[in-house]
Amino acid sequence: MNNQQTLSINCTKEEDYLKFYPNESFVKVYETGLPGKGLIHASHSACEYNEHSYQQHGIFVHLKPEYNSLRRMGDSVEVENVNVGDIAIIPANVNHWQRIDTPVAEGIAITIEPDIISHISRETVNPDSVELLPTFAKPDALIHSIAFSLKANLDSGAYDKLYAESLFNAFSMHLLTHYCTREIKPQHCGNGLAPFHLKQILELIGDNL
Repeated sequence: MNNQQTLSINCTKEEDYLKFYPNESFVKVYETGLPGKGLIHASHSACEYNEHSYQQHGIFVHLKPEYNSLRRMGDSVEVENVNVGDIAIIPANVNHWQRIDTPVAEGIAITIEPDIISHISRETVNPDSVELLPTFAKPDALIHSIAFSLKANLDSGAYDKLYAESLFNAFSMHLLTHYCTREIKPQHCGNGLAPFHLKQILELIGDNL
């Protein structure tokens, strides 16, 4: 593993990814028009990342399989055999290192500022008790669907900002409910997103796949 100083990566800047991606990598950072909420599409050849951390939470959806990849987050290390559609969660300010031996790695990443998760948590539970957990590669059909729906919306040429915001709201509540340090039983989200409206959003995702 690389003993260089840990890089601090701003997920909104394409040039920051090139600090630890190989040369000739593809990186596209989408402009969502929603402060603190972003989407990235990237691909690169087999490599070993320099040690880094993200300034935002990064939730990655794999678009290609990976075999015997090695990932470290904080003090935890796992060998990952990744299937298409598997997700990984790298919380902000958690040291991350990875070695990928598969010839080409490709993925979509949803990025979100920690303050947004904290704001939503204040309306559901004690914010001091909520922490996004590092998560190694695993399937999550909802995150996979939301990421693809966001990308399709942004690529469509007729970007629907309201739809994108609804997707991000559903995504944030999913993180709080399933990937935090305690179970949350939400009643509302953000500006009053009740379970009924969350159900409508999820149905809309299905209609647009």
